[in-house]
Amino acid sequence: PPEAFLGVGVALSGDLWQYGCFLHEMVFGRSPFHPATPGARARRSILAGDFEDAPRAGPLMRGLVRALLVLDPAERPSW
Repeated sequence: PPEAFLGVGVALSGDLWQYGCFLHEMVFGRSPFHPATPGARARRSILAGDFEDAPRAGPLMRGLVRALLVLDPAERPSW
């Protein structure tokens, strides 16, 4: 999750962010972040919240993935 790059503790919200990445790849067939991007650029992309949206998915799925990939852990869904 983005907070891991910042040296901040990672909690359940980090697991939810990772689930958002997994769900994006499972449903849309590709990583939300550019997989060919070299390490430093990938890190910048993650920290900027710059991920690929998938217009062919339904609005509920897009909304769920967007909610899980929010940068601020406090703004991600919680149980």
